[in-house]
Amino acid sequence: MMSYIQDHLTKEDFINKFESKYQQIVRATLTSYESFCQSKFGFNGDKVLQDLVEDHKQTHNIDKVYTLFNHYVQFLQEDHPEIMVYWRFKSRPFKKKHPSTTSNYVKCLRYYFEDCGNFEFNLRKLKSRIRLPKIPKEDLEPLTHEEIRELCDIATHGRKTIYMVLKDSGMRIGECMSLRKKDVELTKEPIEIHLPATITKTKKSRITFVTRETAPMFKRIVVSIKDDEGLIFGSSYNIERSIQNEEQIFQRFRSKLGKSNPKWIERYDHNNRFKKNIHSLRAFTATQGEAAVDEAWGHALIGHSKQLGQYIRNKDTFVQKYLRTEPKLMIYEKEVVVENRDSEIELLKKQVNRLIRETVQQKEQFEARNRFLEAKLLEN
Repeated sequence: MMSYIQDHLTKEDFINKFESKYQQIVRATLTSYESFCQSKFGFNGDKVLQDLVEDHKQTHNIDKVYTLFNHYVQFLQEDHPEIMVYWRFKSRPFKKKHPSTTSNYVKCLRYYFEDCGNFEFNLRKLKSRIRLPKIPKEDLEPLTHEEIRELCDIATHGRKTIYMVLKDSGMRIGECMSLRKKDVELTKEPIEIHLPATITKTKKSRITFVTRETAPMFKRIVVSIKDDEGLIFGSSYNIERSIQNEEQIFQRFRSKLGKSNPKWIERYDHNNRFKKNIHSLRAFTATQGEAAVDEAWGHALIGHSKQLGQYIRNKDTFVQKYLRTEPKLMIYEKEVVVENRDSEIELLKKQVNRLIRETVQQKEQFEARNRFLEAKLLEN
């Protein structure tokens, strides 16, 4: 027997198998599971898992695991003021979790039971046996042009550039913080940003752009970076730390704006989260893309993979549609939006013809006045 080789992962092995950006939710899941086991059974989480493993070896039945998961879901859906948890160096009572958070915790706990308890779940049966709360559907509110101007006007120059790039490109804040100088094509018009698959949430590379109102300030920052591998906006190569830093700075701006405009500090009823957050800039990009072209383009512009594929295959179409969207993305410049080059030419022709008519009329009026004055002089 090779008893000196483990046939399952330890808790730390399980946590470390995830990318750093996901380890936070994994640790939060295991912490809540530990609190649940202590509250429900009076034992720690490892003891409960081990007892379930032993029971399964004897009965070859995992019904008790399903029962535990249902109790865990119920636990997450209730406040537990007697349980103190630590979050970002602060202690606070355990609060009930949003349905989407509950769903993520249950998924993570399933992975934990599979890797550390060697359980094998039938996903169809798992879905039917565990009663997850329904996730409420509520459309996120994008920021308006006026609100983005308010935000940019109180931000420092560096933060203003970040917000301008985010509202132009539809990038996630993590993608923006991961950008390097080598990812940007300054010679293209509009300026192209090439997002490598390694930094996107979908793990698929894509191209996005910035508008001409953002281009000068963005170009100055990119040119100032000497190393092609240098981060453009990220304050640290620990991207999660950079994201947290930007979210905290946005919170300060939001609180400041909320003193004069209460809309900035409004919250959603279903999860008590702020309606205005740094991700609202991404929603703005999608909304403007939909208004300029159609809904599929709005989703493609912010990197939703299902709609993005049809545009990636034709780069020229992607650029053309962005140029149609560009005027709607700009917050400081205003112009007439035309559907295509032919209609733009037709509009210019009409303007020229109107100016010609006005000039001819003014000339005729001038000549008629001269003739009148000449006649008066001859009479005298």
